[in-house]
Amino acid sequence: MCGIETPTSKLAYQIHKLAYCQPAHYLAQVTDPERSGTLGGLIQDLARLMAQRVDERARRLGLTRAQWSLIAALFRREGSSQAALAEHLEITPISLGRLVDRMEKAGWVERRGEPADRRAYRLYLTERAHRLRPQLRALSDHVQAHALRALDGSEQERFIAQLRTVRETLAGDQMRRPPQRARRGARWDGSTSPRRVHSRRP
Repeated sequence: MCGIETPTSKLAYQIHKLAYCQPAHYLAQVTDPERSGTLGGLIQDLARLMAQRVDERARRLGLTRAQWSLIAALFRREGSSQAALAEHLEITPISLGRLVDRMEKAGWVERRGEPADRRAYRLYLTERAHRLRPQLRALSDHVQAHALRALDGSEQERFIAQLRTVRETLAGDQMRRPPQRARRGARWDGSTSPRRVHSRRP
């Protein structure tokens, strides 16, 4: 998170991104006892709890969850287009655009025009936002240390390595899967809506 290159920081960055991007009804499911032992349930619960800890400390810096999530993303992807950053954060371009509007007015980010396309913009952090990097790094380190304090050094390394293996397995499956063309009338669950039968008039 926030430009830190340690393995635990990279994990925290992915976890806080998950916590920010996932719909509320997914996060609510982690309180279900039947889901508490599943991989998805545990990761969602971890994401929610770590995001809460970061929220508590980020508020002291005057940042909301949406704001520190965007700043953290730009520490790693400064100069991204708004569309690319929305895809990375897994939110709609319209939602990101509204957030950027507010943060631009507050002096956290700025839009710079794309020379090849006057309608396109690249997003950059302001000097004010860059000055927060040491504070956000300390915040990240504190939350990570608190979350992992029950594990010794070797256990932490093994834990991170195992999570990375699971992630790479799932990412590899996705890369090997051929892209599927959306079928007409397809629903969110993969089923298709029944076709209407139009009777011809006699």
